[in-house]
Amino acid sequence: MQPQSLVTLTKTRLNKARTARGAFTNAQIAVFFDDEVIGNPMPSGWLSTLEGRQVPLSDFISFVELGCNLDYIDKINNSGYITGYTLIPKVEGFSKLKTLSQNIKRLEETRGNSGNLRDLAEAHWGLKIS
Repeated sequence: MQPQSLVTLTKTRLNKARTARGAFTNAQIAVFFDDEVIGNPMPSGWLSTLEGRQVPLSDFISFVELGCNLDYIDKINNSGYITGYTLIPKVEGFSKLKTLSQNIKRLEETRGNSGNLRDLAEAHWGLKIS
């Protein structure tokens, strides 16, 4: 059995994995913390407790994917730093998919982009918009 690759969590890596709104999702936090803290206010300084920690590469990938930061995901995928994986953002829950679909339709209507945004949604999230 081959040992799991480890990644050192740095302040930069953690901050780049934030969502588009600049926060972290409960699902991301759950990657590194017990389920008991999810849904409760996180203690002050929780992020700094992760800095310097070595974690399995698979955990780091899940953490990044759950944040859905497309710029960071693309940067990782194109860097060649992580081999054997293609990071794909994870959008969880039907309501989020429905909201995403509605937002894409709205953008298409206002910008006149009939195919580009649909192609992006299909490529990144596997989302089919009718």
